Formats: sequence, structure tokens, C-alpha cells
Amino acid sequence: MDRMNGLKKLVASRSLKEVSWNASLIEGDVAAEIARIKQQAGGNILKYGVSNLDQTLLANRLVDEYQLSIVPTRVGHGKRAFQDVDPSLVKLELIDTHRFKNGVITLTYVPL
Repeated sequence: MDRMNGLKKLVASRSLKEVSWNASLIEGDVAAEIARIKQQAGGNILKYGVSNLDQTLLANRLVDEYQLSIVPTRVGHGKRAFQDVDPSLVKLELIDTHRFKNGVITLTYVPL
């Protein structure tokens, strides 16, 4: 938890005016700001979950890699990966798989 608390967080929002928990707010042109941040030294940018931001990131070729985890639990609801993304933007190549002892499988893809 200490590691998560210490990581810098980026929040893209159309409605928030301020954020907390070691976070910076991205307002305006999210694609341009993420592209600018990617040019800086300092490591990877991780995005968790599925949101409306996915289509913007894909359309602007800002995604370098996807790690999709399959968790053997039947949920039956929730938003699906790429649900709101133009299908022409989702061209991926599987480059790695990892199976954990608990049955979770992580698939790593790169955009083509």
C-alpha cells in the first residue's frame, strides 16, 4: 500500500476542479497532455480499468501495451474492455501470456 500511495497519479476529468492523494489533474486536451508526459523521463504510465478515456488513448496512438487479466470469477455485469472503442482502432498482437498459481492469466498485447 505504501508503494501505491507514493506513486504519482494522473486524473483526467471533465468535471473535477481539484484532486488529492498525490494526484495531478489533466484538463483540456487529454491526448496532448498524455503525449507530452510520455516524452518525459521517469517510467511507465499505467491505466487501470475500463473507461471513456480508452478511445481517446487508442485514437491518438498513446497505448504502448495492454495487460489484460482473466480472473476466474463470474461477475455477469460491468463494462467490457473496448466496449466503447471504434473496432477499427483495436488491432492487437499477443506478445506474452503469464499464468499465476491462483488461476489468473495475464495476456500482454501491443497495438499494431
